[in-house]
Amino acid sequence: MNAVAQGQDLVAIWKLQPPGAPVFWVLARKDAGIAAWKDLKGKKIGILGPASATKYSTDLMLFANGVDPSKDVEYVNLGGVGAYVEALKAKRVDAVGSWHDPNETVFKPSPLWPELTALPATLYQGDVYLARRDWVTKNRDVVVNFNALLMKTMNFFLDNPDKAVDIAKAKIPELATVDRDKSINTIVVLRPTRSRTGLFDVEDMQKYVPLAVKAGLVKGLDPAKFDASKYFLNDYAQAAAAKLK
Repeated sequence: MNAVAQGQDLVAIWKLQPPGAPVFWVLARKDAGIAAWKDLKGKKIGILGPASATKYSTDLMLFANGVDPSKDVEYVNLGGVGAYVEALKAKRVDAVGSWHDPNETVFKPSPLWPELTALPATLYQGDVYLARRDWVTKNRDVVVNFNALLMKTMNFFLDNPDKAVDIAKAKIPELATVDRDKSINTIVVLRPTRSRTGLFDVEDMQKYVPLAVKAGLVKGLDPAKFDASKYFLNDYAQAAAAKLK
């Protein structure tokens, strides 16, 4: 959208995360009285850094829940996830920005986990595949076939994590020495954040635009004039699904 605001006619043809799947979360101390996003008003929130998605994803949810992150919360740069647990235990922060399923990250083995409220940042939009509109229009068959490749690969990856890891270890020298069990478990943990269809929820994208502008993620774009359906395209992924039936 930033590129579009600068005059580049780009379109998105595949979404890596399914609509509404939280890639990022906020983990908040229950003893700080935090049970919902609005309860973060007046609180200290630990993040990886000011340019991190742990901040931007939190900003989006705060704006959507009537909290202005520039005035109503205090961000604390913790630098790395290793500092999260200790910062929460010491009550230096009331919450932290995390990612993926927080129950499967560093918090699961910690006795702190039952004392935390997990708030999913469902409005944060994940990764997409982009291309120039003119190229996509002229090469429809190539784009459909590419989406079909993505669809087949993603389904194999999610349904057969053991085989996917073994293939990667055999074909990619850099991965030959990685821990097999950990790699398989990583795929299993990431399953809820990976789309099998590549489809966009266009209404969700439209709601995202004004929040992204407020949060500073998108600049130079007028949300009132932006039509998400013209830039986030589902027809190529739908054609790919039909081709694979």
